[in-house]
Amino acid sequence: MESGKWRDIGERESAAGATAEQTARVSRAEFEAADAARVAAEDAAEASAARETEAAQHNLFLQRRVEELEDAAGADSGAHYGAELRRLRETRTADAAKVGRCRFAPA
Repeated sequence: MESGKWRDIGERESAAGATAEQTARVSRAEFEAADAARVAAEDAAEASAARETEAAQHNLFLQRRVEELEDAAGADSGAHYGAELRRLRETRTADAAKVGRCRFAPA
């Protein structure tokens, strides 16, 4: 009778241990998946920030070019400069709209 009692206790503890091990495996897998998602999100944020910086630099270049053409159009009111200026303004406006749509604000 005493040995049956200890055998039942041993079986219950073995079952509890197996359940704890399974819970630990599931928790580890969930942690690893969450960590991989975090790394992917950090990579995406870094790439987004780089694209935003590149877009801002391109926009600055276009703004300077517009200013150069405005100066040239003022000095020489030829149709060529006016057309080029309109084209650059349209490009700059389109680029600024793109930057506005894909803005990234790091937390």
